[in-house]
Amino acid sequence: MKAELYEVSKARIAFYEFLSGLYYRELTQEQIDHLRHVAFAELCAGDETLAQGGGLISHYLHTSLGDTRLELAADYAYSILAVGTYDARRAVPYESVFTSEEGSLMQDARDDVYRRFCEEHLGVRKGLDIPEDHLSFMFDYMVALGKRFMEALDEDDSAQAEKYLELQTSFHENHLINWIDAYCDVFDNTAQTEFYRGVSLLTRGWIHYESETLKDMASLLEELYPEEQADTTRG
Repeated sequence: MKAELYEVSKARIAFYEFLSGLYYRELTQEQIDHLRHVAFAELCAGDETLAQGGGLISHYLHTSLGDTRLELAADYAYSILAVGTYDARRAVPYESVFTSEEGSLMQDARDDVYRRFCEEHLGVRKGLDIPEDHLSFMFDYMVALGKRFMEALDEDDSAQAEKYLELQTSFHENHLINWIDAYCDVFDNTAQTEFYRGVSLLTRGWIHYESETLKDMASLLEELYPEEQADTTRG
């Protein structure tokens, strides 16, 4: 049971790291070359939306005839950075833009994400002046919590394991699943390439897939440490 929780966590961390890299900045040639060798059919098996997204990315990478790096950089700038527009809605990956009445940066969502980062002594990458509610940073946060969850399992620290799973679940509910559909609806309509339409599908599919995964992990954790869970309930 512990081994199952460990493997699920390891896979989740890897996927969040993968998604974070897709949103952090335009892809390098090295990243593109690596992605051409990713077995998306295997990686995205078990979920229809993930499979569709992986299929689009794989198809694009294996059929693109132009300068793939430049084409993807242009799409990233257009769709995600919203370069060259001041009025059209683009897929800028900030929660505040999609959850605030103003539809602008640095709103309540960012403040709460920043608070959560500080409570866990985590921060964004050094040298960046980007709000914390950027999807890449929020995916990094889930990576950090996932690693701490695995460390707690290694140490048989049920209290810490429960804490870090609950933090992941709370963050998922309050800062990922709550706006991801609205975000991906825009991304679907603005992406110029099959690749980034695939990224949108991967993102939507993964965040929804996580809802059930986190519930399953909570059940497994309760089975692994039944006495500790019972003590928590009585307390």
